[in-house]
Amino acid sequence: MPTPTAARPQTAWPLAELSSTPLGHARARFFADNDFGADGGTDAPYQDAVLAGIPYRVPNGPARANALRRHDLHHLLTGYATHWLGEARISAWELGSGGPGPVLYAWTIALWGVFTGLVGDPAGTLRAFARGRGSRNLYRATVDEALLARPLDDVATELQVRAALPDGRVWHPSVPVQQRAADLLAFTGWSLAALTYVTAALPGILALAAAGVATQAWSWAAQPCTCSLRAA
Repeated sequence: MPTPTAARPQTAWPLAELSSTPLGHARARFFADNDFGADGGTDAPYQDAVLAGIPYRVPNGPARANALRRHDLHHLLTGYATHWLGEARISAWELGSGGPGPVLYAWTIALWGVFTGLVGDPAGTLRAFARGRGSRNLYRATVDEALLARPLDDVATELQVRAALPDGRVWHPSVPVQQRAADLLAFTGWSLAALTYVTAALPGILALAAAGVATQAWSWAAQPCTCSLRAA
């Protein structure tokens, strides 16, 4: 059973040499580079996380594991990294590309990610959301061996995953003003949804953080004392 990591490293994706690699092989490389374990950590009983420097643990049940199987593939397809900025942007992209649909746990990931993006990177979060518009994601797809055997680029093309625009631009010049206005309206709506979700979920998040602090304090208190007293 893999040991959950406290924070995801800042690995940049996709690696150029993986574009024609089967999606499953690229995912294995992604797991290895990020120290997620052979199965991406889905077999672990919990996932360690950090909120404002406070460690806490999220239970890792079947619903969360099902969401992460698709969420992690989206990292491969879009190139967003796994630090907090990347997680905020992939969350915005997922909402822009149709949302998690029937994968209910993934809504909590996406809405929390968008909230952190609104707080720390609003422009980048908007760019990622606009990039997702017109694309599709894997939340309504079956993730099986047939999908994982397909080249990464082929899956990205079928889903109409757009390349990230250079120079921090939100829209390609060809996107009409009406579409830009529709994107902004949709982004505003999802931003309000994210704020509403976090407001409702905050007591639970703080409870998890408090439990994390208590667990860490207990661990420190249980360690044997290695100090020595010097005679006066």
